[in-house]
Amino acid sequence: MTDPLPTSAPSTEAVAGELAARLVRPQRHRLLQGYPSLPQMRLASARTAGQIEGRRTLRGALITDRARLTEHLAFLERRLAAPPPAPSADPREEQRRQRDEMLRPQWASAIEQLGAQLSLPDPAEPPFVELDATRDLLVGVIPHTQCTPRVEGCGFCTFPHDAPDKRSRGRAIAGVEDEIVALLQSSPELRDRKVTAVYFGGGTANLAAPDQIARLFAALAARFDVRGAEVSLEGIPKLFTSWFHAPLDMLARLAAGRRRISMGIQTFDRAVLERMGRADFGDEKLVRKLVARCRARDITTSGDLLFGLPGQTLAAMTDDVDRAIDAGLDQICLYHLVLHEGLGTAWSKDPALVAAMPDNETACAHWLALRDRLLGAGFVQTTVTNFERKEVAKGDRAFVYERASFSPEKTDGVGFGPLSLSVFVDRVQRRAVKLVRRKDLRSPAWSGHDLYFPCEGDDLRLLFVTRSLAKGSFDARVYADFCGSDLAHDFPHAIAALTARGLIASTDDVLSLTPRGMFFSDAVVATFVAEKARPRAGRGCAPTPRSRSRSSWTMTGWAEASVSEPKHRPPPWAADIDSRASRERPGGEHRDDADHEEVQPVQAQVHAGRELEVVEVCAGVEGEGDRHRPPRALEDPGDQQ
Repeated sequence: MTDPLPTSAPSTEAVAGELAARLVRPQRHRLLQGYPSLPQMRLASARTAGQIEGRRTLRGALITDRARLTEHLAFLERRLAAPPPAPSADPREEQRRQRDEMLRPQWASAIEQLGAQLSLPDPAEPPFVELDATRDLLVGVIPHTQCTPRVEGCGFCTFPHDAPDKRSRGRAIAGVEDEIVALLQSSPELRDRKVTAVYFGGGTANLAAPDQIARLFAALAARFDVRGAEVSLEGIPKLFTSWFHAPLDMLARLAAGRRRISMGIQTFDRAVLERMGRADFGDEKLVRKLVARCRARDITTSGDLLFGLPGQTLAAMTDDVDRAIDAGLDQICLYHLVLHEGLGTAWSKDPALVAAMPDNETACAHWLALRDRLLGAGFVQTTVTNFERKEVAKGDRAFVYERASFSPEKTDGVGFGPLSLSVFVDRVQRRAVKLVRRKDLRSPAWSGHDLYFPCEGDDLRLLFVTRSLAKGSFDARVYADFCGSDLAHDFPHAIAALTARGLIASTDDVLSLTPRGMFFSDAVVATFVAEKARPRAGRGCAPTPRSRSRSSWTMTGWAEASVSEPKHRPPPWAADIDSRASRERPGGEHRDDADHEEVQPVQAQVHAGRELEVVEVCAGVEGEGDRHRPPRALEDPGDQQ
């Protein structure tokens, strides 16, 4: 069960005062992540001191390793009780006998460890939700987390990333394929479920070879019904042209309903691209050629643009938008750059670049002008950041993934791969679970450092509001049906304060972000969350055991550290990960604890790893322990785009 959220009864004036303070802080695209944000989530294993560790299922159940540990214990006791064989004249048999003799002390030690673990309390939990096969299903796949910029994170990106390496990338992709197989074995209720859209994203997804992407899609197609799904492949423009446009040909051949590519363009300004280390990623001429070749293959095209770059004029921003329109892109996504001191990106360490950033009001004025430019050119706004050509949005080639992912009342999402996200909703019980995979896939899904959050009550209401507002608006009647309560009654102070500031509007039971509210959506989300969610630090987590290993966050992933005293720390997550499979976007949600005033960060903890030692001992005996190993051991890959 979810702990009840500690709530208070703030006045409209108090909420308005908090909102005013948030409007001058960096707007960091947290709306695209939705509630709960990563610092609020807890470790999926839910292991505290003196408990057996387990893992979560998609339904939120906590399954412990008691049965597996019992099996190991029985096996080792049999081996230790068996009389040692006599010396043999056969060299191989004698070598085996000598090895067993050397292992006997380790078996005895392992038996003692296992016995101690099995005497501990079992924290197993029943399923929190039931999966509903009638709901739409999105599938997000992060094949790997590698990229190719010449500047760390292209200067602005906070998503964890690694340099390209063909061998480790191949192992990562094989691990993701194993994860697809393993999940369907543990959650057979997902088999043959109809999929609305599949999104290959995360790092530079098209850095993977076309046959590798095709293999991952085949693994999905063997287990889900993807025949009518929209399939998206994300990446940099230049790589879509590799091997005579092989990625496009592969995409066109997939047995799916529709196909699209998403390109990280960022800007057409050559000087800025060189500062990003992206000068060789593709220019306007290449983008135009790609659009033409995609149309010939019935593939729709999307491009990401940044605005509000250091020192960038409105004329330069408008030029980028006009050139994207003229290139023929079917969808254009606008993201303002997130850059401030302490963000952790390469550019944030350059005082001159930080000083050249516009203030929020100026950046908002730029957003309004660019938005008007796109609407005037025949585009329609489909989400807070996305614009589609009117003829595309109104026809059978309309983009599906984003709008569906922001519709929690009818859509679930399952993610595969490093830093992937899954959300499942139980409409009957009015509950939901949110699960996030860590970067390292060597352990089973949703164990160890993976994150988990069960939603009901106010948590569920916040999940609905924050996800639905990413579309720009939602119907209060749908909210009432989904949450079982009245929107105006649940959020009176937030609605009053946001309306007074001109950030939201309500007509005919539809709550909408105003154009200004779209830019300040980060402050809007924080205001809704602040009225309901005031959790205590470490909610759902126990103190970190003394003298145990704990992982910490770095810009490229995980770093192991040894600690001697328990400390209150947030979980080591900083990327702005959303159900769009961690799509490339400016800034993201880098960990900045001082700016999480609406959320007290939870505390991370990790076990001492004794059980892994036991498994290794078992694995050295006639291979009987091998079947308990993870599918494939991966190096810790990283990402970007």
